[in-house]
Amino acid sequence: MVDYLSFIYGKLLFTKEDFVQFTGNSASAGVTLRNYVKRGLIANIRRNLYCACNLATKLPEAGKMQIASALSGTACVSYHSALEYHGLGHQVFYCVYVQSETRFNTFNFDGIEYKYYKQVQKCGIQNMSYDKMVRVTDLERTIIDCCDRIDLAGGIEELLHCLENTPMVNEKKMLDYLKVFDKAVLFKKVGYVMEVAGIKLSQEFFDTCMMQSRKSVSYLESNTDKVFVAKWRLYVPEYMKQLTEDYQDAII
Repeated sequence: MVDYLSFIYGKLLFTKEDFVQFTGNSASAGVTLRNYVKRGLIANIRRNLYCACNLATKLPEAGKMQIASALSGTACVSYHSALEYHGLGHQVFYCVYVQSETRFNTFNFDGIEYKYYKQVQKCGIQNMSYDKMVRVTDLERTIIDCCDRIDLAGGIEELLHCLENTPMVNEKKMLDYLKVFDKAVLFKKVGYVMEVAGIKLSQEFFDTCMMQSRKSVSYLESNTDKVFVAKWRLYVPEYMKQLTEDYQDAII
């Protein structure tokens, strides 16, 4: 048992295949895992994913961000969950948004819901040096993702609250990522949101976003009352009026 527990607590999160490889015996590995789950030594997070539990409390030792990152070989914490990880979350969410190339079904574990979203780009994904078990979109990629799917940022008001405490943003990195996404409307959304949030970026950044967004008219969010911001040729929710009317070239 000592050897097994050494493996379990050394890995913290592991699959049955990991355990079989360690024990060298598929049949006994399955029996041992079922036994350990019953005894509260490990928790079965979902099919074929296990977590070590605290020997005293029987609670999972891995945090929700570590679990999210272990859901597939390409899984990464994204959207509002990434904002939370970067210390920018304004509201507490009881779900973790996970981008992955490999699909998985949404599931609940230990009071947290884990939601899958397709990973369409690989730029801006990092393993954290201070917690190598966590894979998360970096700040610049997180902001872009949240502007792309404002609903997954908790809505525009929540996103703006999060951005109030944003540290310095690497605008070159952000523009590089936007070019990879290659979506005109995303340049427009990012430029507008960063401007309204008061993030200190160069005029060149905003000019590039405006130039790349072309002349098409777009919508910041759907299913809301709209006002038109001429500068960005963007329809935004009615409650954004106060935030946009200070710009001289905005037409409501």
